[in-house]
Amino acid sequence: MHLDLLNIAIIILANLFAGFIGGRVGGSGMITLPVLLFLGLSPSSAIATMKFSDVFTNLAAAIPYIFAKRNSN
Repeated sequence: MHLDLLNIAIIILANLFAGFIGGRVGGSGMITLPVLLFLGLSPSSAIATMKFSDVFTNLAAAIPYIFAKRNSN
């Protein structure tokens, strides 16, 4: 896959949108995966990239939850 500036911009915008939706409803794969496939990644690479970003999404959601739970006791 050759990444040019347009593809990078599409990936960034799609991930921002997917992160917003994923933070509200709990999943962003329905947005991220088709974009990555459209841009030419192989299915296995697209799924691995999506799962890698899900780790950070879940971590970002868990940290405020842990602190809120700790402060409520």
